[in-house]
Amino acid sequence: MAKESGQKDVLSLKSVIGFSGNVASGLHYTPCGRFVAFPLGSVVVLKALSSKKHFFLDAGIDKKVSCVAISKDGSYIATGHETPAAFKSEVVVWNLKKAIECISNDVLRSEDCIVHILTQHHKQVQALDFSVDGQYLTSLGGQDDNDLVVWDIGKGIAICGSPAANDLTRCVKWLNQRNDRFVTCGNCHLRVWQICFRTQKLHPVDVCMGSMRRIMQCLCISADDSFAFTGNKTGEVIKFNIERDDIKNFNEQEVHRPSLNCYNKERFSKGVRAVACVVNPTTGNTNVIAGSGD
Repeated sequence: MAKESGQKDVLSLKSVIGFSGNVASGLHYTPCGRFVAFPLGSVVVLKALSSKKHFFLDAGIDKKVSCVAISKDGSYIATGHETPAAFKSEVVVWNLKKAIECISNDVLRSEDCIVHILTQHHKQVQALDFSVDGQYLTSLGGQDDNDLVVWDIGKGIAICGSPAANDLTRCVKWLNQRNDRFVTCGNCHLRVWQICFRTQKLHPVDVCMGSMRRIMQCLCISADDSFAFTGNKTGEVIKFNIERDDIKNFNEQEVHRPSLNCYNKERFSKGVRAVACVVNPTTGNTNVIAGSGD
């Protein structure tokens, strides 16, 4: 059909996925691009985009799912839970490849896909993320916990842990090219962490925020691990340089320290709720996509 003069291109609706969106960053594509996963109460729904078949990741835990993460190689999916009382909340690690096989065999749910049930945090698991090689998982406790734990997925045990910060921490993301570093952010702080596997300890370096005080509620890392971008409640996207030194002795001088780079002047309405780094295949430049509003 010919377009009238001045008429703009319009996106046509292809399909609709119904879920509340109350879980931050709750909708995930699998790396193969053929399935989506999203929380629904105490379970996670794995949906095939072509056949519309569903598979329910149900561990029999009667607690609402609070966060979801998928490993970059598509082997695992992890779910964090929350409880209304001050009890321990679980992190469940699932075999994603086996769950996809269940969809092909028309199986609706199966506890055989559970790899580990990990328990450490009180009341809520705030955020989860897998290392680039899928060997490690970082879990972050909620407001009443605020602890950071690194898990060995193969063994199902905690390697190390630490309080995430003095104030509330909201997000955690591993670097894209290293399996020993990740970044956390939250209320008025951003930290770049490195794991010492020999001593099983975490070593954080804080970014100097200067006079800026912002509540950062989402986080992404550039593909080359040079920069981190955070979305804030006040509507800005902040760019940080996250290069840091390797772990040093206390008397060695710092050469590289993470720093605040820049931020946008025009604010998005109702805050930035999601950010993502996308590399332009034509220019090779990193573009940042920001989602705002409620």
